[in-house]
Amino acid sequence: MRKEEEIERFLNGEMSAEETKAFETKIASDVLLAKEIEAEKTARAFVNLAGRMTLKEQLEIFESEMKPGSRRVLPLWIKRGLRIAAILIVSFGIYQFTVGQKVNTSEVYETYFLDYDAPSNLRGSYEDVLFNNAFDHYRRENFDEAINAFNALNAVTSNTIVHFYTAMSYLSQDSPDYKKAMSQLDMVLETHNNYSQQARWYKALILLQQNQKDDALELMDYILANQHYKYQQAKEILRLKFKD
Repeated sequence: MRKEEEIERFLNGEMSAEETKAFETKIASDVLLAKEIEAEKTARAFVNLAGRMTLKEQLEIFESEMKPGSRRVLPLWIKRGLRIAAILIVSFGIYQFTVGQKVNTSEVYETYFLDYDAPSNLRGSYEDVLFNNAFDHYRRENFDEAINAFNALNAVTSNTIVHFYTAMSYLSQDSPDYKKAMSQLDMVLETHNNYSQQARWYKALILLQQNQKDDALELMDYILANQHYKYQQAKEILRLKFKD
């Protein structure tokens, strides 16, 4: 299978649990692959925000023009061409953001929010059965079920990784629950741990979504000053001109 197809299946959640675990192991050992996936995620988020024709719509147009009954797989050169076009749209959009019109805080949230990948390592005891079940739901983007499973875990143990992914599940629902997500992130931020930096970034984004601009930008300043998780994106946000 071509690498591009593997990436698309991974990002679209079309892999089985076994395939996902194997691919995540591959990502961990392949720096270039990890960078390609991160770039694809970022491009998808920006293009989705743009008020223009999205990359997805471009793909649908090409597919609709293919002969009925043919295998609906686009030639690689078309996909690469569309990705280049997407990058140009993204670059123009960023230019408008930073130099042109003022933006709403909620627009910035929609631009920069990306789901956080589930961990690839699985665990073993009874409590870990709940752990693995919760992350299986999260990995498959069954976020309502993931929340139920994470809450079951929260009832028997206090664990920063569980609080963090409970928050991410609330944010990734079709109708995000920002208040509950913020509560879980605050629990992560009570101590210094492996998810503190990520929690601070997502808390800052939630504050932007809720139009608490001053508090959000204060956190962005902290992230940039300490070169923490997503500090380059924080730098971009701090340059933006916001509507009053």
